[in-house]
Amino acid sequence: MPTVTRDGASLYWEKVGTGPPLILGAGLNGSGTWWDPNRPALAERFTVYTFDQRGTGRSSKIPVASIEQMADWVT
Repeated sequence: MPTVTRDGASLYWEKVGTGPPLILGAGLNGSGTWWDPNRPALAERFTVYTFDQRGTGRSSKIPVASIEQMADWVT
């Protein structure tokens, strides 16, 4: 299971396709599965990265403190 750990919490992510990187976030309390209908078509041209926001899905259930914290996790 691909994860990255930061600040004591883990963020689950997935990668499909080839080409320039495209990172898709599902917004507040979003899960990477939100992008499932679009991923196959996008993966034909891009390396598509999706992730479960902190506190949701397969990521740690530690709540996010701010929008800035959410953005920092993706960088």
